[in-house]
Amino acid sequence: MALSTALFLTASLSVSASETADTLTPISPAELTQLSTESTWLHLLHYHRAGLLSTFSSQVDDDRFFLSPNGATDPEAEMLATIAAFQRGVSGNNADDSAQCRFPARFHWLSERLPALEPLRLDCAAFHAWSQRIGGKGLSLVFPAAFINSPSSMFGHTLIRIDRGEGSNPLLDYAVNYAANANAADDPLLFSIKGLAGGYPGIVSIVPYYEKVKEYHFLESRNVWEYELKVTQAEVDQFVRHVWEVQHAEMDYFFFTENCSYQLLALLDASSDRFDFTDEFLVRAIPGDTVRILVENGVVGDTAFRPSAATQLAAETGQLDQQQVAAVRDYVEVSEESPSDWLDTLRQAGLNSDDDSSRILLDTAYRYARFLAAKKKVNIPGLGRKTVQLLSARSKLGPASAAPLVDRPAVRDDEGHETLRLEASAGVDADEPFLEFGVRPAFHDLLDPMGGYPVGASLEMFRLRLRQALSEDAKLRVHDLTLIDIDSRAVVTQLDRPLSWGVAAGFNRESTYEPFAPYLQPSVGLTYALGDQPSLAGSGDPLSGWLFTARVNGSLRLHADIESGFALASGPELALLRQSDQFSVSLVAAQYFRVAGRKTDPSAVDITGALHFNRSLQLRLSTGYEDDSAAQGWGGRAGFYVAF
Repeated sequence: MALSTALFLTASLSVSASETADTLTPISPAELTQLSTESTWLHLLHYHRAGLLSTFSSQVDDDRFFLSPNGATDPEAEMLATIAAFQRGVSGNNADDSAQCRFPARFHWLSERLPALEPLRLDCAAFHAWSQRIGGKGLSLVFPAAFINSPSSMFGHTLIRIDRGEGSNPLLDYAVNYAANANAADDPLLFSIKGLAGGYPGIVSIVPYYEKVKEYHFLESRNVWEYELKVTQAEVDQFVRHVWEVQHAEMDYFFFTENCSYQLLALLDASSDRFDFTDEFLVRAIPGDTVRILVENGVVGDTAFRPSAATQLAAETGQLDQQQVAAVRDYVEVSEESPSDWLDTLRQAGLNSDDDSSRILLDTAYRYARFLAAKKKVNIPGLGRKTVQLLSARSKLGPASAAPLVDRPAVRDDEGHETLRLEASAGVDADEPFLEFGVRPAFHDLLDPMGGYPVGASLEMFRLRLRQALSEDAKLRVHDLTLIDIDSRAVVTQLDRPLSWGVAAGFNRESTYEPFAPYLQPSVGLTYALGDQPSLAGSGDPLSGWLFTARVNGSLRLHADIESGFALASGPELALLRQSDQFSVSLVAAQYFRVAGRKTDPSAVDITGALHFNRSLQLRLSTGYEDDSAAQGWGGRAGFYVAF
């Protein structure tokens, strides 16, 4: 072909990267322009558009990633500079400093389309040594569950494991991770604000997979799903080449758009002409949604579930009665007996009958000791020594004959409901009938179908509701804008007493005609399981009982119509919650006591039920009584919610 011949003839020339298309006149401008607009070249340069106001340009915010001064905005200029740099070859004694060795994925892709580049191939020793150590034979997407207590992982997280292939231990493979390079001293609120505004650089890193498993398994107690990706060896090789190119490049991190899941899809897009996943996410990229895209496009093969330490501990505890669990807690936290003496003591008390019982007791005690040390950071004297003794005693009893204790959840985290939701309802508020319309971009509340989501956890952001009163001359008004609403109802067990907590902030009207005002509502308390213990084996197993929460709420409201300019109140709340994929029910009673700026002590009772026709459509019915200066009396509503 003419273009290949032209490149071959100019290969021996020393061409400066700053030279223009006029210098490379033997190369057909039309062919070069067409080549620079191919989707894979744009993916290699990370040309995407994320955000309604964004432009179509490179999302890499690092000059070192480009060979042309205009490379971030002009893909053709970057291609010209790249070809020129490849032709120049080595400009010193070290081939690893050459453009070809810095950008092996670009060279591979261009040399397939421009064969005249192939004779210019260099021996890139540093890259080859690195890629040999990585040893990629396949790719797996890893999806740790949502972690409400971490601002950066509230929606979950994804990373890609580079698999070595059959016969290897996945824990020894390498994982490709993208995350904000945040200041460790930043508090969660500052992280959230800067993360939303792109205030942190995002970094691609390559770490041993066992380090990430340790982080999720012990430190954060997050269950993990692993998805084998249906990719060819050529695509794996190109993925590895491109990771080498971007591993030191900075890309501004945006919590909703250019986040971990989005940028990992961008790495996949750059590895194959058949991938173009990032275009599916213009406004937001939530981890669960990005996994769904891969499943829907047939890229996902086998899946595996890796339970967290807390999940395994809950499963072990489920095999013991209350007296045995109490004995485990007391032994790990207080007793100085050896494991064998402890088991003898339990036999004498009728709490240990045979070797099978001893295995379970030792397993539970060992997991609890590790849980305290790793997750709770409890400093009990001799805990490390006791952990080793428990492991030694357990090994002497041989393997258990029972099946694995932690069953795979019935619903994977990517199989839960979609996160974007539209709402339409009609109701009465203090004798005032109304229609209401709303949208919630993200991502799950307590009454949504629970399959695929954490038990007793809710997270909503940027929920908007418009209300149209049905009285004469009433106008359509913004009734509520929820900036963030987090509700974490972690269950108290015999071995753990986590706090239930929540925080909500935004703007709303206390009733239909009240002023639109900002508010902040924190809460803290405890949650208990009534009836059977809820499953902690992962999101997906429905509750067989109720959750009872008792907590103290606070309320700060800035209000121009209040004499002091603000209203501050606090008081108790009692709540019952039942969740499932078929229906969910919530009963709440709250009493607030005036602290400042309010003439009344408001109280409220609310009962809400959700009937789930499927994971996309639900009917919600609610009724409640409110006693406040803004409104008094019974109200209710009925509405349909659609997720997609």
